[in-house]
Amino acid sequence: ALDDESLLTAHLWGFANEEQRARLWLNGTLVGELEWTGAGPHLENLNLAPSVLRRGPNTVELEALKGSFFIDSFAVGYRRLFHAEGDALHLVSKGDETVTVEYVRDGERQAVEYRVM
Repeated sequence: ALDDESLLTAHLWGFANEEQRARLWLNGTLVGELEWTGAGPHLENLNLAPSVLRRGPNTVELEALKGSFFIDSFAVGYRRLFHAEGDALHLVSKGDETVTVEYVRDGERQAVEYRVM
């Protein structure tokens, strides 16, 4: 399980102008019941408990309860942690961001900020 709360975003598309309902499961755990009305795009954000999202592969299941709709995509957002190996800390970034590195030296907690580009 990951340490912090994560977010699952479902991008769906209503096929008909009617009530739509579905249940969304992640790794066998019900994470939400979705309800909306209408044709066209629908976006739903669901907060995930830390215990639901796994390191490595995860499985999303959508159970249609009412209506006609398509699945466009799913996205998961979560806090990524960097880990040191030996004497090196490898940072990977998708863009311009600041990373705070906390460490303990001589019994005192210290922090250094790095800009990753």
